[in-house]
Amino acid sequence: TSSNPAGAPPLGPGMARNLASRLSDAPVLCMADADDLLHPRRLCLQLAELTTTARGSAVLLGASFVRVPEESTGHYTSWANGLDGRRVYLEQFREVTAIQPTWMLWRRHFEEIGAYPPDDAEGG
Repeated sequence: TSSNPAGAPPLGPGMARNLASRLSDAPVLCMADADDLLHPRRLCLQLAELTTTARGSAVLLGASFVRVPEESTGHYTSWANGLDGRRVYLEQFREVTAIQPTWMLWRRHFEEIGAYPPDDAEGG
């Protein structure tokens, strides 16, 4: 299903994520880009963390990632994967510290926040 009328320019990943949220009914949303390869256990591990540690809290759970080819963004990948809880908080004003295609969160929090705004063509 397309998030925009036939012949119209693409509306971006944010609008696609909004549409996917509206068309699904699961209590948890997991973000991934079309060109991503997920670790075979990523969803199980994130869901376990979300349901045991977060238990319905307004939590945005991210994950580490690997770039292919690995050298493509080595410095950025090393920085993002090396953040501890304190640095995630402190560096949020410098850069996105939870890489969007690794997000998992409770649907109700996504909907409470209001999803992606219509003019956010890049989706974050």
